[in-house]
This record gives sequence, C-alpha cells and structure tokens, in this order.
Amino acid sequence: MKKFLLAVGAFFGMFGLAWALQTTLTPLVAPETGENSLSQAEVFNVARLKTGLCTVSVTVSGATAAGTCNGASGIITSAATTAGASGATPSVITLTNSKVGANDLVLCQLDKLAGAAASALVCNTHNTANTIVFTIQSASTTALTSATIEINFLVITSGNPN
Repeated sequence: MKKFLLAVGAFFGMFGLAWALQTTLTPLVAPETGENSLSQAEVFNVARLKTGLCTVSVTVSGATAAGTCNGASGIITSAATTAGASGATPSVITLTNSKVGANDLVLCQLDKLAGAAASALVCNTHNTANTIVFTIQSASTTALTSATIEINFLVITSGNPN
C-alpha cells in the first residue's frame, strides 16, 4: 500500500510541477496545414496507409514468376527462386494487384526460408497501375539456388487520399 501511495503522489506531483513551470506535456510536433490535414497538430496521417492483407504462392520458372494478390500489404511465398551471385540473373516476380497505383510507394522485405545461408538478398520494386514487379537479387558472391523465400510488401498511397 505504501508503494501505491508513493506512486500516486509522484504522479500528481509531476502534474503539479508542470503546472507550476507552465510547461506543456504534449509532444512537440510542427503543425500540419493544407488540404490534406485533419487538424492543426496532426501527428500522423493514417489515410495514406491502405488496409488489407493478401497472400499468394508462386513458383519461379526460368527466373520469372507471376501471381495475383489484391491487398495493400501481403506475403508472397516464392518457391524455386534463383538469383545469380553479385546481382547476376535476378528473379523477377510480377504481381497483379488492384490496390497499387503508378505513383504509390511499395516497400518490400525478404525473409529467407530455405535460402543459401551466406547469400544477402535485395528486393527492388517497380510499380505501375495494378502491377508490382519485384526484382530479387543476390548482393553477395553467393548465388541463391532454388530456394523458397517470402516477400513481405506494403503499399503507401501517393497524393491526396481524400
């Protein structure tokens, strides 16, 4: 009980001190103004993040694969993925996705499930309206040979979402 009373006293003491010093306890955020702002002190605009998670499995054949996954974020499981050492002969996965626009930002991250232990993989994206092209390359001198990898992606909308 003594610890509880001390904690309550410290809590109210901090507010009393802040009032006495006339300081603010709100975060210091530059005010956002303009047509896309919801308030003067908006911390984060979630309207640019689209919702919806999709999953798809593809199999790479001849360094290419294709699939459909209509979500603003998703997981692509790619089987038999290959990538030559030091960026040579990358795997290219083309994804049809109705949630992506030509000017949207697509972020990708790779998770090696059964990939070569020493290979450092790189994921690059290029998107147009309704299509995302993922290029998977090995940035190391170790080639990726017929491995299963997961590509996690997220679409962030460009422009005014209103």
